[in-house]
Amino acid sequence: MRPRHRLPLSTVLSPARYVLRGVSQIIFLENAVSGLLILCGLSVMDPRFAALVLLGSAAQSLVGWAVGLRDDVRHGLLGYNGALVGAAAGLHAGYTHASVLLTVTGAFACVAVHELVRWLFATPALARFSLPVATAPFCIVAGLIFGAVGQLVGPGEPTTAADFPTGVALGLFNSFSEVLLADGLLCGALIVAALLIDSPTAAGFGLAGAALALGGAAVIHGIGEASSGLHAYSAVLVAIGLGAVLWADRGAVTRVLGTVVGGLTLLLQPVLELTPVIVFTWPFLLAMWLVLIGSHLLFPERRPVTVQAPEHTAAEPAERSTGRGAGDRR
Repeated sequence: MRPRHRLPLSTVLSPARYVLRGVSQIIFLENAVSGLLILCGLSVMDPRFAALVLLGSAAQSLVGWAVGLRDDVRHGLLGYNGALVGAAAGLHAGYTHASVLLTVTGAFACVAVHELVRWLFATPALARFSLPVATAPFCIVAGLIFGAVGQLVGPGEPTTAADFPTGVALGLFNSFSEVLLADGLLCGALIVAALLIDSPTAAGFGLAGAALALGGAAVIHGIGEASSGLHAYSAVLVAIGLGAVLWADRGAVTRVLGTVVGGLTLLLQPVLELTPVIVFTWPFLLAMWLVLIGSHLLFPERRPVTVQAPEHTAAEPAERSTGRGAGDRR
């Protein structure tokens, strides 16, 4: 009788860590425990939604590994856009065989689109601006897919609260839930916890961005509508991306200004809603890119992104990461 050969535990756990890091990269983290906490938050809303997000990260990671982009997969950089496609599939197609197929197909496509956008931003014309790929592949792929197939299930109503104290609390946490196209105070609280265990600084900037955008949305729309978080999630991403990641070693005033700039998303979002484009995280992307381009044009002697900005995050400048994953084909 032949002895059984057991796989080393690290061989089994490593792929799981990569996939969970992919989930955590949605909020600029590289932390499997944070990714697990995010999935727990989504499961509070609906375990099937969390499963689609996990499937999207796994599918994109698998293709990234197969084509040789293994370093990026290890750090979760080829997982988060697929995870967001899974979230969009749950939102637009419900929990059916179609949503599974759309998640896998979209996650596969995100690998090619990620590399295309990364190459574009690393060209001589754009490299000087240090633009990160971020969630552009998700917005492009999910926009094309769900723009074509439409809303296959009735959209759920977001949780809101009309009284001011409850509306403020709900709005703050819903702002984090809506980053993943989800909803609910507890879901958002667990996403904030995912930030706190890895980077209290990122959590602080995210909460500041949410508070500023929530205040602006409350003035414009009233606290009831603002408490949905639908007007503040992009500001959360801008605040974390600039304040806690890309401008991490700059002065406090500059980093706070990066957070305040998140308010620009309140202007961009209604404009995008007038177009056929599905909004998703486009307000975040456009606001962040505009700030980085403007920073370079106004202060050409200074890089728009600090050289100390952490590597291996979803906000890493494209010109810094181009070719890194392609050369690692172990």
